[in-house]
Amino acid sequence: MRLKYNLLQYLRDREVLFYTLVIPLVMGTIFFQIMNFVDEETGVIPVAIVEQGALTSQNQAFLELANNLEQQERLEITFINYESAIGMLQADQVFGVIILGETMELMLTSAGTEQSILESIVNEFTIQYAATANIAELRPQYLEQALAAINSYVSVSTPARNIPISQVANFFYVFLAMGAFTSSIRGLKMGFELQADISNTAARISIAPTKKLVLIVENLISAVVAQTLGSTITLLFYVFVLGINFGTQWGLILLTCVVGSFASVSFGILFSIVVPGNEDKKGGYLALVIYTFMFTSGVFALEIRTLVRDAFPLFDRINIISIISDTFLTLVLHEGLGRFVQQLSILMGIAIVCSVAGAIALRRKSYANL
Repeated sequence: MRLKYNLLQYLRDREVLFYTLVIPLVMGTIFFQIMNFVDEETGVIPVAIVEQGALTSQNQAFLELANNLEQQERLEITFINYESAIGMLQADQVFGVIILGETMELMLTSAGTEQSILESIVNEFTIQYAATANIAELRPQYLEQALAAINSYVSVSTPARNIPISQVANFFYVFLAMGAFTSSIRGLKMGFELQADISNTAARISIAPTKKLVLIVENLISAVVAQTLGSTITLLFYVFVLGINFGTQWGLILLTCVVGSFASVSFGILFSIVVPGNEDKKGGYLALVIYTFMFTSGVFALEIRTLVRDAFPLFDRINIISIISDTFLTLVLHEGLGRFVQQLSILMGIAIVCSVAGAIALRRKSYANL
C-alpha cells in the first residue's frame, strides 16, 4: 500500500512534473521547430570558394564534401579568384567566402541563418578531419571504425527529421537525459521526508517500527517508477511525434531510462542527507548542481561539452546527464553492446554508491530532540 501511496504522491507533485516532464517536452518541441524553420527557410546557400596555391589533402577532402552538398542542393558554389569573391560578398551575392590555402578560412560580413550554417559546415569538417588525421597517425588500426563513425555523423545542414545521428539528434538525447536527472529533485524531497529535524512527517516516521532501510527502498522504487513513466512519455513524443531516431532496441532504451532515473533519484537522496542547511538552502544548492550539469553536458551548445571533456575529464565522467545521453548515443552509433554496457555500468555504479551512502548517512544521523 505504501508503494502505491508514494507513487501517487510523486505523480501529483506538480513542481517535479514540471521540471522532469514539461520542460524536456517544451524544449524539444521548440528546438525541433527552430531546426525545421532553418531548413525550410534557407534553401540553397550561395557560397564562393577561392583556391590559393596547391591544394592540400584537407582542401581536397573539403571540396569533395562541398560537391556532395551542392548535389544535394544545399550549396550553390562559385569558384572564383579572391578579389572577385570579396566583391560578391560585399554585394550580398554570396553569404560567405571559403579560402582554401595552407589553412582553410571562412569570411563572413554579417550574421544570419545562412552564415551560421556555413560556419557549422566548416567547423564540423575541420574537427572531423583533424580527428581522423590524428587517429590515422597514432592509432591506424582504428581508422576504419573512426571513419565509419564520422560518416554516420551527418552535417547540421541536413533536415532535422531525416537525421540518423547528428548534432541535432544529440540535443534530444541530452534533453531526455536532463529530464531524467531533474528527478534528483524527487530524491531531495524524499530525503527531507526521512530526516526528523527537517520534516514533521519524518519525525513521526523516525519513531515508527518500520526500518529506515525499508522506507528508503519503498520511496526509491516509487520515485524511479514515476520518473521512468515521465521519461517514457518524453521518449515516445520525441520518436513518434518529432521523428527523432533513438534506435530500435527499445528494451535497452527503457532500461537506460530506469537506471538513469535510479541514479538521479539516489543522487538527490544523498545530496539531501549530507549537504548541510535547511530545505531552501539544499534546494538552492541542488539547483546549482543541476544547472551546472546541464550547461557542461551541452544542453545549450554541444561545443561546451567538448571543452569541458578536454579540460576536466573527471568531471565529465561523473556528470549524470552526460552519461545518460552518451548511453542513448551508443545504442544508435554502435552495433555491439560493449560500449553500452560500460556506460550503463557507470550509471548503475553511481546509483548504488549514492543509495548505500545515503542509507548509511541517514542511519548514523542522531537528533538532540524532536
